[in-house]
Amino acid sequence: MGSKFSSTSLPCPDKIECICQSFKITDDSKKGIVAAIEELRALCPAIGIILIPDQIWSSHREFLLQENDDAQHCSIIDGTLRLKQLHKLTIPLHRFALKNGGTRPDFQYKDDLPEKWVFQTDNSDKRHAIYKRYVGKLQELTFAEWLISKEWRIKDLAAWGAASDIVAYKIDNLTSYFECKYFGVEDSLFKSIVDSLNNRQGDSSLSLYDMRNYFIFRAYEAAMQLREESGQKIIVLIVSALMWHSADLILLRDEWIDWRVPEIDETYSSQDWTNLITRNRVRYPKFDSEYQQAIGQVDQIWIIRESSAFDYVLEKRVILGKGE
Repeated sequence: MGSKFSSTSLPCPDKIECICQSFKITDDSKKGIVAAIEELRALCPAIGIILIPDQIWSSHREFLLQENDDAQHCSIIDGTLRLKQLHKLTIPLHRFALKNGGTRPDFQYKDDLPEKWVFQTDNSDKRHAIYKRYVGKLQELTFAEWLISKEWRIKDLAAWGAASDIVAYKIDNLTSYFECKYFGVEDSLFKSIVDSLNNRQGDSSLSLYDMRNYFIFRAYEAAMQLREESGQKIIVLIVSALMWHSADLILLRDEWIDWRVPEIDETYSSQDWTNLITRNRVRYPKFDSEYQQAIGQVDQIWIIRESSAFDYVLEKRVILGKGE
């Protein structure tokens, strides 16, 4: 699979040919997965150089062979292989991270993308927290690949040193600056899932009020990161499949947020929300007084549902300023 655009319009390869695009596992046992990844590491630089380089292969192999933790965590490569969606993960890496058989000299995420989050062994909660930070970088690249499939052309990326996550344009259209915020499984929901998997009675519950406030906070965060850009500014809120049912209530069906005048409401917020805001006061001391104005200065907010691993559906586009 490759972009329909020529290499003169994209600062990255147009046609990508690699075994990872069609590779299928024939043995889904743990040893079979290890053998498959070992073969892929030798033939696919997206895996052998970017995701599981030589320095971590021994430890990663050990993780693949051990018993699953109580959250049933598996590596991203393992999961995408089993789902027959490995290409969704690797093609963006071929396009944006690699050049002439090695890592692009300007690629900024070289130290961020080796899949080391699986080595966190304290407990599944900590591993989950590290995973969410890790996968956010991947989401920028896989979403940029999705934009290409929608006839956008990529000009620059944060992964190449740009100030915004993605800089892109369409023919005869202005340059757009995208800031992506990924919403993985929220901690309390994660704990509930783990309790259910292990037949435990848990006391964790997902606060929709906290979630509503958190969407607004992350949109504010994105708006602040876009404030110096001069073209069209687009906030992208990417919601994982497991979070979508709850997010759908807030963002679409019940429309808890009017993005033209978003309102933080702490009436029913939990201590988790208070802790989050307290931690971020240093970075954003004026949050309470400026979040509405900051969000109002962007042009669009895209609500994206991650329908499966690194595949996206644009569920809603909120126009606040200039149209596309």
